[in-house]
Amino acid sequence: MVSKVSVRPAQVFDFGGIAAILNRVFGRPGTVMPQGPVKADELSRWMTEDDIWHVAEIEGEIVGAQWIAPRQERGEWEIATFVPRGDHDIQTGSQLWEATHRAARSRAGKRIFAFIHPGNEGAIAYYRSRGFEQGAGMRDGKIVKVFRL
Repeated sequence: MVSKVSVRPAQVFDFGGIAAILNRVFGRPGTVMPQGPVKADELSRWMTEDDIWHVAEIEGEIVGAQWIAPRQERGEWEIATFVPRGDHDIQTGSQLWEATHRAARSRAGKRIFAFIHPGNEGAIAYYRSRGFEQGAGMRDGKIVKVFRL
């Protein structure tokens, strides 16, 4: 029997599970690890009131997270997706995107930008499958993808 992925807005009590997911994802080839492992108490500094975080879980265990934050240009967002490879990565990524997409639209979003390390083939394929298009050039050595809402 396949376990069902459910997605909901992240809460403070999710910080430990989100940190564990981030550390698994940052350890993959094509990702850039922040300075040392992410700790749960650090996430409160990352999560501002304007950011939107969703978590995906299976039977109460966090299996993925997705974040969008407003950019300086009104109606523009930046996105990051954290889903370790595994049995549920496609289903998890799809459901996270559905929730994040709805949230951005509900806040009068116009475009969502993804900035992807060139070696992260999984992220490149994921954002392409969600309808992101090639943006203008590179930013800080990362590929720019854009989704028009």
